[in-house]
Amino acid sequence: MNGIKKYLMMAVALLTWLPSEAQGQDVVEKDALTHSDDTLLIGPVFKDKDELQMLYDYEFPDNWFYMLQVGTFLNWGSNQGSGDLAGRFRPSIGVSLGKWFYTTVGVRAQVYLGNNRGFTDRDKKEYHWQTAGFGVDGMLNLTNLLLSYREKRPFSFLVYIGMGGDQTFGFSKRDWNTDDSPNHFHTGPCSLLTFRTGAMASWRLNNKWDICLDLTNIWVDDSYDGIITDNRWDGHLNLLLGLIRRLGNRDKTHNFYYVRRDGSILSEANDEINRLRAEAQRVRSLPPLPPTKTQQLHTIVSFRNQLATVDELQEVNVYTAVQAMRHYENKVNLYITALKTTEGEMTAQDRQLFSQRAETVKQLLTQRYGIPADLVTVNADAREVEQKDKETGSVVIYINQSLTDNDQENEDRRLKDIR
Repeated sequence: MNGIKKYLMMAVALLTWLPSEAQGQDVVEKDALTHSDDTLLIGPVFKDKDELQMLYDYEFPDNWFYMLQVGTFLNWGSNQGSGDLAGRFRPSIGVSLGKWFYTTVGVRAQVYLGNNRGFTDRDKKEYHWQTAGFGVDGMLNLTNLLLSYREKRPFSFLVYIGMGGDQTFGFSKRDWNTDDSPNHFHTGPCSLLTFRTGAMASWRLNNKWDICLDLTNIWVDDSYDGIITDNRWDGHLNLLLGLIRRLGNRDKTHNFYYVRRDGSILSEANDEINRLRAEAQRVRSLPPLPPTKTQQLHTIVSFRNQLATVDELQEVNVYTAVQAMRHYENKVNLYITALKTTEGEMTAQDRQLFSQRAETVKQLLTQRYGIPADLVTVNADAREVEQKDKETGSVVIYINQSLTDNDQENEDRRLKDIR
């Protein structure tokens, strides 16, 4: 019993000192962290403001923790209802070492030491003994499983199941405990196999420390309390309050380890996308432009009487049409048409002369200036030409079509715009 008291005094002193030490270390740890502490992981990948972070790339030194605990044993089994309820709570301490393999799955090994109270079958006389035990538990973090992992979640709840062993010793020396006494109990030590289930709640203190409340139910053989009657199970509840210390990982943090990928390139691309979106939104918000009117650019090529060749002075007018086509990037049609009459008003001789003159102009446009031939159309009906291409615009070359007309006086119309 004195040994248990010593363990309790040491554990209480340690628990009193650890929170202040944890707070002193917290400032350094916050400075060391370079990632957001409010990230949410759904599956193996989660996105932060500045980087992508991935799990699974861990090694043996990562994601370890240890626990320091103090609390009580609460025995259940033979004759435990005989005494007062308060006396059933016996002191205990525990130490654990564990590792998380993933945010939801981990394992821990625990050793504990506790005091027990029992009662004899006949006169319900009280006695005590000590238990040193160990267990290995597989842990499942239900909070991370159901709500997804968050690095600085303030509360977590987990369950576990495992196996271990208890070693009983230090049974009370009682004068009335003889082999033939009706109040006999066995005082010899026993090594017994145990089965364990439990649950734990933890509250985050800072980047390194959590406080936890751990409840473990342990099944053990009926001989655990030194009294063997009907081969029923005996057992004890371990209710322990303690601290969890997360050990440092390879990345110098104390949370679940993950690999960081530099997100600067992604950030730059994201910034550019946002800039383009903002520009598109600005353009969409501008007032609509006034409707534009298409136009036909006109020029006149005047031939000398009875000739079908273009003299040097008239080549300037042809070049005017070429410049207009280049302005439109050869995306509109060019028409060659008669200056005054329609094709139905021409004589046969005039139609022949018109065709010769139009072909001369067409060859000049296509062969000398490279205007695509499929864009050049010859049509003697000027009124029909002027009704074409109202949507896209066009370039029109008028030529004098008769044998007698020489239309130099109409030269001033060569750049006339009809809207």
